[in-house]
Amino acid sequence: MAFASHSTRLRRDSQKKLKADFDISLFDQLRSFIERDITRTPTGIKIDQSTYIRSLVSNYGMGQANSVRTPLSSNAELQPAAADAEVLDADRHCLFRAVIFGLLYLAAST
Repeated sequence: MAFASHSTRLRRDSQKKLKADFDISLFDQLRSFIERDITRTPTGIKIDQSTYIRSLVSNYGMGQANSVRTPLSSNAELQPAAADAEVLDADRHCLFRAVIFGLLYLAAST
């Protein structure tokens, strides 16, 4: 569990309550959590996701991919797939789902 607050009193009170009910270990200031770099400043807490993004790009072999602003022209006309069109096999389908999940998780945790 991670707990952050600018209030020393709030942190101390929360620690007492947690210690009363649970066997906990306290660590120093949190610097990283689930591949996110955390920086505490006088004005707030900054969460940097670049480590997670680099990991996502590396894990799914997208390091050499060409980036584009819009992957499909906004005025493109889509047609139904032909009956004999190639369908993703099970392994590529699972990979596709994993990539999409990673991107959705990134968007949801922003």
